Amino acid sequence: MRKSWCKDLLIQNIIDLDKNLKGQSNNKLLSIYFKLGLQGYTEKLFNSRIWYLKTKGIYYWRELNYTQVAHKIYPYLSHSHSELRSAALLAYISLSEDENPLHVFKGYTDQISYVEMLNLMHVIQRRKFQKPENLPLWLKSKDDTHVIFALKLVAHFNDLESGSIVIKLLESSNPKIRNEVIQTIGKLYLFEAEQDLIVKFFKENEENQIETIMALKEIGGKDAIDFMHYLLSLNKSAELKLAAMYALKSLDLEFSRITFDGSISLDLIKKHVENPYLEV
Repeated sequence: MRKSWCKDLLIQNIIDLDKNLKGQSNNKLLSIYFKLGLQGYTEKLFNSRIWYLKTKGIYYWRELNYTQVAHKIYPYLSHSHSELRSAALLAYISLSEDENPLHVFKGYTDQISYVEMLNLMHVIQRRKFQKPENLPLWLKSKDDTHVIFALKLVAHFNDLESGSIVIKLLESSNPKIRNEVIQTIGKLYLFEAEQDLIVKFFKENEENQIETIMALKEIGGKDAIDFMHYLLSLNKSAELKLAAMYALKSLDLEFSRITFDGSISLDLIKKHVENPYLEV
């Protein structure tokens, strides 16, 4: 037990058991963690002056769902080391027993990576937080990564009050923000954005164009149906045409009767959409 690698292995095994066992096993596994003296080892990691070891200790507490240490982690949200701040952010939101710990983002200045967003959203979905009161202000952040994260929160909390701000963000110069905006429009069913999406379609890269088609599939009406027919008549990639055909199937009740004037390629795409087991 004196070897740190052995203690690391034991803690990781307890974490793995907690993830794999069904039912209320966390308290029992924490009891084993304490009886084996592993809390003392984790505290030594956390108290280390080496940022990597400190981060490891924070990670262990987070994965063990040891909520009693949230107050110890909180000060590290403003630490000088970026990796440590990032680890502390995820751990604090995971462990804090505050009614809504998302308030920490009010003073958080670091960029938020894609992986961090995924991890944060997983925690937020699991813990069922209340919607932050100042969420519309987050959409006006000067940091693009904060805006993208705010858009994910808007979609998660179904924040229709932010709908007009979301649509305005289609004017963003950052294609990644626009991509998230387009997704959010579809998730919130912002029907009023149909024309905005159509008008801006050809100014987007192909990834955003396909995302636009998917959003129009959710919110589109007659104009979107006509637009899908127009897209299918253009010299576009097979992936984009396939997306447009799926959208057309969803939007047009007469889809099964549609013909494409002898276009073999479009007929094949239509058959594939009607029967996905067919190859295009």
